[in-house]
Amino acid sequence: MWAPVGGWVAGAAVLVVVLLAVVPQPGPLDDPDEAAQRSGVLMKSPPVGDLSLPGDPVGRRPVVLVFDRRLPDPDALERFVDGVADGALVVLAVPEPASAAAPELPPRTRLLSTGAGRLAAATGMPEPRDGGFPVGYAIVGPQGRLRYATLDPTYLRRPHEIAVLTQALR
Repeated sequence: MWAPVGGWVAGAAVLVVVLLAVVPQPGPLDDPDEAAQRSGVLMKSPPVGDLSLPGDPVGRRPVVLVFDRRLPDPDALERFVDGVADGALVVLAVPEPASAAAPELPPRTRLLSTGAGRLAAATGMPEPRDGGFPVGYAIVGPQGRLRYATLDPTYLRRPHEIAVLTQALR
């Protein structure tokens, strides 16, 4: 008679352990409001035509604005850019230049260090838990409107998500 109850309790205990072990706890780069972590889609897409970006691409093609605190590993950045939809420009915004020498960047990639904070503010990037520079991305459509903005400390592992979003903007 107690076997079904014991089985149910054991199953529930296993699920709790799995959830605690598999689902990561929020980190310092995550949104303070966990519900807003990946909400990103903007119902009202404001124009961002006054943004000053290298090569002045706004309004011509999709632009993926990547925000990070430092330059990513070159190989990881190249894999990321290769995974983003063809035709989109990737602008990597870091708060400070890594060095005096310009780093080698993949094709379709530009670096923005001066004004990275202004760019984050202009796109409405949320402030992470630790209060530092955001890590994530924003997407500006070919019509010059901000279409998506989110914190995502693991953006380098998710170029396919950005590809889906940029392809939908064509």
